[in-house]
Amino acid sequence: MKFLKEPSETDKDRSKFRRIIEKMYAKAIAGDAVAARTLIEQYAGKPKQAMDLSNSDQTMRPPKLEITLFEGGDATTPIETPPK
Repeated sequence: MKFLKEPSETDKDRSKFRRIIEKMYAKAIAGDAVAARTLIEQYAGKPKQAMDLSNSDQTMRPPKLEITLFEGGDATTPIETPPK
């Protein structure tokens, strides 16, 4: 990204990066929501997204997992499991 530090073709006193930011700012001020969101996210960081880790019964316990094993790849003969 070395090229962004080079002087702009239209304004030798400003870098290409600075010109990009200025154009993005102008768009944001003119009402471009994508430009505004991009500038805010780059400046302040993206907001953390919430994750709901609870189960349908509102507990944090992992859901019950049942596994049935089959002998020798034969999906018709389950292996006997010990009683619970």
